[in-house]
Parts: sequence; C-alpha cells; structure tokens
Amino acid sequence: MELVFLEPLESIIFDGRVIKGIKVKEKTFGGFCECGGVMYQKMRFIDSKTGILVSECDKCWKNDALIISMLDGRVMDRADLKLVDRSNFPEFLKKILSESEFKAVIAKAYGKEYNPSSYSKAKRKLEEMNLEISTILSII
Repeated sequence: MELVFLEPLESIIFDGRVIKGIKVKEKTFGGFCECGGVMYQKMRFIDSKTGILVSECDKCWKNDALIISMLDGRVMDRADLKLVDRSNFPEFLKKILSESEFKAVIAKAYGKEYNPSSYSKAKRKLEEMNLEISTILSII
C-alpha cells in the first residue's frame, strides 16, 4: 500500500482520497526507525474506519506510517511514506493530471493564459480527491 504525504498541505493520500491531518504539537514517542533512531509522532489522520499515525525519525528524517483500525484500535499495517514537499509538488501533479490539465494549472498559478476547459477538468479531478485548487495554486 502506497501512502503519499503531502507535506505543504499537511495531508495524506489514502485509498485515492486526501485526508487532512492534525499536527502533533508535543514531542511524543512514535517507535523506532530501521536506522536505530527514535521516531516521534508528526501528524495524525482519521478517516471513517482508519487512523494513520505519521512519525519522523530524529536521526535519518525518514517518515513512517502506522495504519490503525478505528473500530478496534489494532495496528493493521506499517507503511513507508512517499513524501511530497513544496519542491517536488509539480512532479506530483504531473503524475495525476494529463499534460494539458497540468499546463493549465501551472499557467493559472503564474497568472498566464490557460485553457479553461483543461483547467476545469483538472479542478474537478483534484476536487474528487479532496484537494482544493486554490490551495494548490498557492503552493505552486
């Protein structure tokens, strides 16, 4: 199972939908990393039946996720996270939008002329994933 952590949006993609997270403010133990470092909780995500706890290693900065059943509290899986930060956000968009949709979103973000039809399709596709186009434009 691939989980994508959209760091600028403080969100995660789980089962094709974006879930907004809650930042963990206190330094809370989140397990041990493969490198031997200590993991600290970074974000919590709650969907209807699933909770996801994202932790970050204090030694190698790797992000890790525990997938927890909200029905009985048991850990269902542990998954590596693909991290999308501000610098690689356009690459992430390229993977989920068609070329014309991507070009329209980028042009709109930079205040240039764009194809309204392609932009509309991109907006609809992103909103189906629970991503707001205005937020995405501000990141680009």
